[in-house]
Amino acid sequence: MTAEFPVAVHALVYLAVHPGREFNSNELADNICTNPARVRKVMAKLCHHRLAVSFKGQGSGYRCIDSARETVLSQVLKALDEQAFSACWKTGDKERDCLVCSGMSTVMESVYTKLNQNAISLLEGITIGSLCDKITSRA
Repeated sequence: MTAEFPVAVHALVYLAVHPGREFNSNELADNICTNPARVRKVMAKLCHHRLAVSFKGQGSGYRCIDSARETVLSQVLKALDEQAFSACWKTGDKERDCLVCSGMSTVMESVYTKLNQNAISLLEGITIGSLCDKITSRA
């Protein structure tokens, strides 16, 4: 999972807490504490998957969809084309004679597959609305 996931979730929660209002990338970036370019990149993916709405031209910005509170976090992960767990580097070497050295990357891939399956199951049970409720109940 990259840093795009928490940016996306933060943006969707912020938009859902303010239904009907539009926010530009500068406003969202200020609330998320990141830069507007990163927000635009993430929001483009969310809008492409219809998890948010974008407006172009004068007064451009983003707004939540009507069903924003029902959006589950697995949808967000899918929109970003990410997996919860992945390996950017693998240990060992499949060409070596040692069973551990040659087999570890394959074994770890199966671990990552199971982790991703479990993560998706967990994320399917968490909605943007439930996160909004947790945050707003603190007030």
